[in-house]
Amino acid sequence: MIQSIKCWAIGALLALGTGCSKTPELDVSTAPQKEIIATHAFNTSSPITALSFTPNDVAPWLGRIIYINQDGELYSTDIEGRAPKRVGSGTYSHVNGMLQIKKPGVFFALAKNTGALEAFIESDNEGQFSPLILSGPPILVRGICQTMTAQSENLLVLTKGGSLVNLNAQISTENVELTQVSSTEAPKNTTNCAYDEQNVYALANQKDTSTLHAYKDSKWHMTALDFTPSGFASLTLKERPALAVLGTEGVLFIDAEDLSTLYHIKITDGLSIRGLESAGFVSVTSAPFGGAAFNEGVIVLSDKSKPRLVFISLGYLNDRLSAVQ
Repeated sequence: MIQSIKCWAIGALLALGTGCSKTPELDVSTAPQKEIIATHAFNTSSPITALSFTPNDVAPWLGRIIYINQDGELYSTDIEGRAPKRVGSGTYSHVNGMLQIKKPGVFFALAKNTGALEAFIESDNEGQFSPLILSGPPILVRGICQTMTAQSENLLVLTKGGSLVNLNAQISTENVELTQVSSTEAPKNTTNCAYDEQNVYALANQKDTSTLHAYKDSKWHMTALDFTPSGFASLTLKERPALAVLGTEGVLFIDAEDLSTLYHIKITDGLSIRGLESAGFVSVTSAPFGGAAFNEGVIVLSDKSKPRLVFISLGYLNDRLSAVQ
């Protein structure tokens, strides 16, 4: 059973301070390279800009993928991409699925025009979702931070004012009550955020500079990048915390502890599944999803060259990377 990160753990991370250490530069050329074959893929009717998961802890193959297309429309589908169902009536920019033990799936979405969070609950066995009544602190949200471990009660958001705010979500079948637990100032120009059981991470993009930050030991540690990432996500590789960073060909994996390079993978063609050269976003879950191929979780990437999602089994990825010297 997936364990939720406790509110106090994230709160402790965010309450310690906002000091910052010296900025080293990341040397991408030192990363061992590996070719990975895509496990699964499907086409979509339009390009996808964001994606998350609502796991089903009883029947993993019934878990739902929630995605947002380039027009801001929100959809629910399964891991095969079958019969997408439109959710909500507005336009959205971010989405975050929650883990509900033996209960209908729930996810949060960020309204594009208002900066308000909205919540939805699974309403039937066909992947339809209905809105929940949501109450909480009056904050304007810029983004929702990703985590590979689906949460039951916790939500970490980036506000338009530049703060990272940890929210506790009390979810029922009709409403959601959000309570602010803690907050801290995010690095300047933060565009994306993620977290795991140990640390919080931020990606800051400026006109000529991009930096990757990890919040630990009471301060932000950072490394400079010589490319502009299009996105990143936290995950576990070979039992160590890592970050998947986009912006180079393939995917660059970075050690989340010291922000050094781990691996640089290229996703190549399989017998029947085409790989990809460049990804627009990355999303990861450690939850079992869609049967045996993804029983250790899955990493999903959007193909920049066409409306298409590419899936890689986390179990397969870890096995392949174990062969890298």
